[in-house]
Amino acid sequence: MNDLNLRNLKVNEIIKFHDYNFIIYNDYIDLNGMLGKVKSIHENKKYDHYQIEIELIDKKYSDDLEEWNNCLWFTIPENEYNVKFTVLNRKEEEK
Repeated sequence: MNDLNLRNLKVNEIIKFHDYNFIIYNDYIDLNGMLGKVKSIHENKKYDHYQIEIELIDKKYSDDLEEWNNCLWFTIPENEYNVKFTVLNRKEEEK
């Protein structure tokens, strides 16, 4: 596992979640071991606020996430350090 937080992600990076549960409609979905691709990053520099859209590659929760196209949204600063993940396709010089 690396020491990245969500703020360091880049579009098209593939991540693997570790020991993390996401809340949707008052229910938890277990993301442990699941893969996702960073689809978009929306930044508001004035308020130091980010929204990161991650499309799950795994289809385990595709029915639950159907209205969001199998995507999850993470916000910074709220989720900045509590999501544990590894970036699988980052080049060595970018680490």
